[in-house]
Amino acid sequence: MIRAIAAAAGGLAKVKFDASHFFENAIDRQIVALAVEQWSGEDVGVVARFCSQTEDFPQLTAVVEASETDEPTTLEVEIYGPDALAWLRQHRPDIVALIEDMLGRGSCDYEGPYPAPHWDDDRDWPGAYERRQGNAPRSPPFR
Repeated sequence: MIRAIAAAAGGLAKVKFDASHFFENAIDRQIVALAVEQWSGEDVGVVARFCSQTEDFPQLTAVVEASETDEPTTLEVEIYGPDALAWLRQHRPDIVALIEDMLGRGSCDYEGPYPAPHWDDDRDWPGAYERRQGNAPRSPPFR
């Protein structure tokens, strides 16, 4: 699981979700762009939008929809970097090399241990993560 959070409406609508499905389907340059953005910010919203459109994540879909009705439109997303890099090392090691080429050797190394993202200890966030209930995506992948 790649732990992630999304928030909209000034933090009034928020959710924890598993971003693994995005990483399974994203092209290399999309993942490298996330790393360059340090796994957070408005530009990382593509991850939440993709997961809400391709998975049965009702809470995430509600947060994404809240961001689209917000003025100004904002969707803040943060991916837990250690989870993302551990997943990439196991499933797509070539991308780890690309990230290190762009950001410098050692940029994918974390001083550990990292037991959990900071939001897991925050009572303002929901307790559980929305996770994939099946293996089949609802829409075509990026590739």
